Amino acid sequence: MSKENIFERNPILTVVGFLILLFLVLELLSYFLIYTINPNYGKPNQFNRELSGYYVSKNTPNFKHGTFKDDENQQDIVTDEYGFIYPTPINKSKDPNTIRIFLMGGSGLMGAGQTQRYSHIYPYPKSIYAYNISIAGFLKRSLERYYPKKHIEVINASSYTKTMHQSFLHYLETVSSFNPDLIISMDGFNDVGSISTGQPYKRTELKWLQRYVDLSNSHHPPSISYFYNLLHMLIVQPDNIPLSCHSAELYEPSFYSLDLYLRQKGMLVDNSKRFTQILRQYMSVLQVDNVEFIFSLQPMLTRQVNKELSHIEENFNSSVYPFNPSGLPLFNLPDEFPSTLDDQAKSLKTGIVTLKFFFDDHLSQVLKSEVESAGYIYVDFNQEIQSLSSSQEFYTDYVHLTQYGNQFAAEKLAEIIIKNQLLAEE
Repeated sequence: MSKENIFERNPILTVVGFLILLFLVLELLSYFLIYTINPNYGKPNQFNRELSGYYVSKNTPNFKHGTFKDDENQQDIVTDEYGFIYPTPINKSKDPNTIRIFLMGGSGLMGAGQTQRYSHIYPYPKSIYAYNISIAGFLKRSLERYYPKKHIEVINASSYTKTMHQSFLHYLETVSSFNPDLIISMDGFNDVGSISTGQPYKRTELKWLQRYVDLSNSHHPPSISYFYNLLHMLIVQPDNIPLSCHSAELYEPSFYSLDLYLRQKGMLVDNSKRFTQILRQYMSVLQVDNVEFIFSLQPMLTRQVNKELSHIEENFNSSVYPFNPSGLPLFNLPDEFPSTLDDQAKSLKTGIVTLKFFFDDHLSQVLKSEVESAGYIYVDFNQEIQSLSSSQEFYTDYVHLTQYGNQFAAEKLAEIIIKNQLLAEE
């Protein structure tokens, strides 16, 4: 019997054709998956931060972030050519009718969503808030209502993991050239290591510099195969930030006692003087530039002075380390990374008692005195939120805020700006 079927007559060609078709399908599917996972794929820098010769790392320009929106018309968060977040292009030259405000701080002020390791307790959005529902957006609208004749710009120059001394250097390098009227700094959590070691610059280099050197060296052109690139992305390629600890670590807050804090208080008082010295230097530069300044301690879940915590917030606070053990910060070991489990435990304890006791017992009052002595405004947000009830969900994790939290912080800042007449009306 003769073979009528072309596939039966040419089995080798059939197999080859099937394999080619399968490869093309995998390539097409991989292409769509790659750009779904990482919309910045194929760009010169596909990580949200990059190496900086000024302050170790900075926001990557023209980077598209995953964005949480409560309205489909809201824009995606894409950093501009300077690494700033703002809905429209910014001109360095400032119109006389423009009020220009820069926000400078870490991921909380940037608008980051929930850290992954908290989501098993209660899930919140993980992406960055759209500009309109971030602290920057809420603040801009509040000020526009009070200054209707002015063009208000609230530019977000914050970044993941950013510390106060990095904001100071960022101001010197870039922000000062934009002739700002007001700088709003919101710091605290990322600075715990700097405060407790007394060596902020050295600590930042030890913790982050080599990581960003490695990232800078890893920007190879994509392979010709999208399927290979997808496998590489999922299995081999390093992440753009330290991985969160996805499993619930054993965390018992009572281990971090007042007695432990009192034994370390003398060291913390001495080491924190370097932090306040850098803050004085920062304010001195702003005075020379005739720039108004609000320095604020960001809301921090672990502090004793706080809002009345909700049931969810209580679970956050009692069940999960505020610091990520898998990306351990340096607290009391300034010369090297903690290498043993015992060293890591000591390091975590120092960081947690700093958060839990030192801000409330000592540092907040010292910072208030320093800032007000320089003629600037000091805000401790943990003190400002004490009247909030447990029915108001404010935190999404250790330091990031709900949409309500963003709005509360922005309205409090607007109230302070207006009350203290920090911006010229004419």
